[in-house]
Amino acid sequence: AAASARCRIRGDSIVHAVGKRSKSVARHLSSSCVSDPEAAGVVRVAMSLSSSPQSPAPLHSPWSSSSPSPLVRGSAVTIAAAKRSFVVTGANPACLHGIAHVSRLGGAGVASFSTDTSNVITSTPTKYETTGTDNETSRKREQLQQLEEDGLCTTDQFNEVIVGYTEIGDVAKADEILSKMENVAKARNSSAASGKDDSPSSIAMPDIDSYTAVIDAWLAQQVEVEAKEKGTECRGDVLRAAERIDAILRRMEHASESSSASSTTDKAITPLSHHYDAAVTAWSRCVSRGPVYAIRGIPQRAQAVLERMEALSLNRSSGVRPTVETYNKVIEAWGNSGEYAFAPLAQAVYERMENGPAAHLDIRPNDKTIRTMVRVWARSDLKNAAFHATGHLMKLQELLEAGAEEMEPTLDDYLTILKCWATAEDKHAARRAQTVLKQMERLYLNRTSDVRPTVACYRYVLIAMSNSRLSGLGPKADDLMSRMEDRLLVADSTCFGATIKVWSNSACHKDTKNAQPDAERADDVLQQMKEMYHRSSQIVVKPVTCNYNDVLRAYSMCKGDDSAAWRAEELLDEMNELAREGDTNVMPDTDSYISTMNALARSKLPDKIAKSMRLLNQIIDRFQQASGGEKEAAVAKPTVDCYHAMVKVCASIRGASSEERSVALRTAIRTVKMLKESDECSTNSETYRQLIEASGKLLSPGTSEQTQALKAVFTNCCRDGLVDDKVLKQFRKAAPTDLYEETVLFNSKTSSDANGMVLPEGWTRNIGHKVRTADGRKPQPLSPDVGFVVTPSMVDYKMRRLRSRKNQRLLRGGRS
Repeated sequence: AAASARCRIRGDSIVHAVGKRSKSVARHLSSSCVSDPEAAGVVRVAMSLSSSPQSPAPLHSPWSSSSPSPLVRGSAVTIAAAKRSFVVTGANPACLHGIAHVSRLGGAGVASFSTDTSNVITSTPTKYETTGTDNETSRKREQLQQLEEDGLCTTDQFNEVIVGYTEIGDVAKADEILSKMENVAKARNSSAASGKDDSPSSIAMPDIDSYTAVIDAWLAQQVEVEAKEKGTECRGDVLRAAERIDAILRRMEHASESSSASSTTDKAITPLSHHYDAAVTAWSRCVSRGPVYAIRGIPQRAQAVLERMEALSLNRSSGVRPTVETYNKVIEAWGNSGEYAFAPLAQAVYERMENGPAAHLDIRPNDKTIRTMVRVWARSDLKNAAFHATGHLMKLQELLEAGAEEMEPTLDDYLTILKCWATAEDKHAARRAQTVLKQMERLYLNRTSDVRPTVACYRYVLIAMSNSRLSGLGPKADDLMSRMEDRLLVADSTCFGATIKVWSNSACHKDTKNAQPDAERADDVLQQMKEMYHRSSQIVVKPVTCNYNDVLRAYSMCKGDDSAAWRAEELLDEMNELAREGDTNVMPDTDSYISTMNALARSKLPDKIAKSMRLLNQIIDRFQQASGGEKEAAVAKPTVDCYHAMVKVCASIRGASSEERSVALRTAIRTVKMLKESDECSTNSETYRQLIEASGKLLSPGTSEQTQALKAVFTNCCRDGLVDDKVLKQFRKAAPTDLYEETVLFNSKTSSDANGMVLPEGWTRNIGHKVRTADGRKPQPLSPDVGFVVTPSMVDYKMRRLRSRKNQRLLRGGRS
């Protein structure tokens, strides 16, 4: 009669499937399941072989190489179960005897042992559930405590208590019993070696089952903690479990190294691939929820375990072999950590597969490995991160075209790369994003891939183009919008906004000679947005303030075109009208007013000074009328740039009479006085530079009126301590030679440290160019000939500070 048992297992429970009438034990067992660390659990089948006249058949284990290793008494087979049913075949139904240990990691399952003609042992993962009540747990704990009080005298008794504590979830107690077992065995062995105790000890070092049960229980506890964790409050428990697993693994390694090669028991405690994989998985889980910046060195610990596995793999008799999933876990640990340069370090682990010590195992990256590298580089803030991430994506595409269907890039892979290029600080980011999109379209149109570009793909490419500083991208943005329309994809507000920004950037580019066509094209896209908004019952496209600002910025670059200034005023009035009707999304902000005043400054309108002053007063009045809370939330605030834009309008008068130029200069001076009286902002060096420029343009050269105006402005700038190299350069350009010599050169003094003439320190005391000296922080010396200078005393003081004791850490690159 054949034995058959079916039961629900939980935690690290042991299922006893004992044949009532069977006489011997199965001779061999082979695994047909595939290792997967993401599996719901791990099944460990340990079968004790009884004496048999026939030699044991070879065992093929999933972690070992293709060469078989013999199955001996007390050995264990560890099978990593995938998220589907796993099958173990090859057991002899006529010889079923002994114990089958089935241990689960983080989940429960249904184990079925049968002796029918199929010779199959299957187990299907099920959701973790606690089958025992609190009373059963308490009763089980009392039984285990009673066994401890009676005294644990044999290895089997210790193992029974260890497994019992792991079943009720008390992993710390099981670990404590394991340590106690090691200490008792070592003490008795020492006594026997010294001759004090001649009686043979019934307690040997913990066997493979003892260590594996505790390691698996710590892994299961990690899964439970992660399931309950909603923040970082439980991260310490996850880290503690990883530390305990690593400590147990090192104890196993130490026991294996110090044991005698002839001892069968010592051979049984040699760590297997399962134990190393468990340590790598445990360390990887410590950062699976994101990096904890107070904890460092986690990926280094995982990689250290991997390197020990690689070293052991050189010895075929060790049975330890890293798999591609082992490398994947280490790469994930680096990718999820907050370590410096984590992406290059993850790339180094990726390259170790083919070029490392374990290259003889012929381990090749799978689709998960390459996808993980894509996301690791996408998370990096290095300048070349997008380039490396794209390289891994292209490898997926090459393998797909070579026939590997599992390597097909997913939509998420493409979006990750395109988003990375959209935020990359690379002048060629737009072109490379377009290349990725074209490859995606090519594979889809050739029916090589089923992944079709979505609106999000085109959106990221348009964003990359809008962030680019290159010219000539406007037609390409229009081409992308046309391709979206041809593929029946509805562009959203971000796509339209990015297209407007591309044309606006083209109008503002330094190589653009005529910005009028680009500005008009940006305006056309804005009008298209408004038409779609009014035509649709659902809000898919709606213009906002930044879209209007991009068009206004484009019109502000049109030189000598009155129509651009008129159109800018119309758009600003439209924004104010919509804001009065309750649409706060298009409320004009400070940039809206500044761009409009800049457009007026570049026009030839005779009343542009009056219009600009009206806009400036409008910003000031609205801000002053607002209450305290409304002032902080105000969109349009009178900043120093608003006053500068007004001064720029005054200085842009061309071909006017002397009276009109005098009025413009007085308006500019009045604007600067308003700035000084303002509570929200104050004057800076740019204020005086623009006022000096206006005085030089609006007044006739060489006249006493111009000389007095320039001298007064520069004197006020010196008194405020705001003279910098730009102010000095502008004053030298606008002032007559005698005025420059009288005002600047005669007041300069010779400095032996600067090896030349420098301006008085009071003239530059309020600018940002300050350096540390032996006497404290002082303004950087400003020379009337070469600008700001770096003196030898400044360099010497800086080097003495670097050589000081408290700065030795800086010299060592930040290491303590």
